[in-house]
Amino acid sequence: MKPYYEVSTNNDESCFCCCHGEGVTIYDSYPLQKRLNLIFNDKDDIASDNEGTGIGKCSLLNRSNYIALVGGAQNGIKPAFPVNQVVIWDDLLKKVIFKLKFIYPVERVFLTRLYILVLVFNEIQLFTFTNPPRRIYESTTLKTGPHIDFKLVKSTGIIAYESLNRVGQIYISSVESTPNNNNSKQYIPTNIIKAHKNAIHFIKVSPNGKYVATCSMRGTIIRVFNTVNGLLVNEFRRGLDMVSIYTMNFNQESTQLAVISNKQTLHIFQIDESQPFNKSVVSLRLYNPTIRNSKELFHSGDK
Repeated sequence: MKPYYEVSTNNDESCFCCCHGEGVTIYDSYPLQKRLNLIFNDKDDIASDNEGTGIGKCSLLNRSNYIALVGGAQNGIKPAFPVNQVVIWDDLLKKVIFKLKFIYPVERVFLTRLYILVLVFNEIQLFTFTNPPRRIYESTTLKTGPHIDFKLVKSTGIIAYESLNRVGQIYISSVESTPNNNNSKQYIPTNIIKAHKNAIHFIKVSPNGKYVATCSMRGTIIRVFNTVNGLLVNEFRRGLDMVSIYTMNFNQESTQLAVISNKQTLHIFQIDESQPFNKSVVSLRLYNPTIRNSKELFHSGDK
């Protein structure tokens, strides 16, 4: 079995995709079962630009037939597609429907029913999900890594990202699905939040788009802000020792936030605007120190 490069979920986390050296495998989250195995090799009828087979990044559009793919290379395995391209794959037609090409390698990609957001170098590039796609927004004021998140709530896209020049500061931008028949870039209003004194380490937007959770490089304090007015909703103390936060994730109702750190501890916090300085409702030590993903804690099928 060739190594996994990345694991990511769809918008409601009802399924997830595993990128690896042979292509991509998609599973249902609950109950856990394989949905699709998209393999790029000489024996398949799937055509790719390169001679390789590796897929490095993948984004699912809900549970539909559309998948955003980025090639990946590791340990001598060549990418199935160029690493500076986002390929939109239609699994119903079993073919590529269009591509987005960039100068630099693609760092992250988010696929929604209205938009495609691509992180390239230190730029956010936002496109309409149409054929052909149309660029509607471009920003050059962010860092790469887990310092960005994107959610589509009804017809509004919510982008949260860290400032490149202002330590501990994040921007909240929104884009409406308003008709625009020309090719000019649309202005997206930005809400500026001073979240931490130290550099941002992780950003997560809630499924309902109402909240954004942040933590700094110290990892001791988690803050939750209102994305509309920028006000502090909750401040949670994870601990006193400096740690590295692996991941943060809201449940689908946006009422709880799960946090996992390199201390192999899990904290679940209750989002409550009436009690801004809550303690965690669940705090436990994980027996498996390799668990790095809190998304599995909130299966959409669990009751």
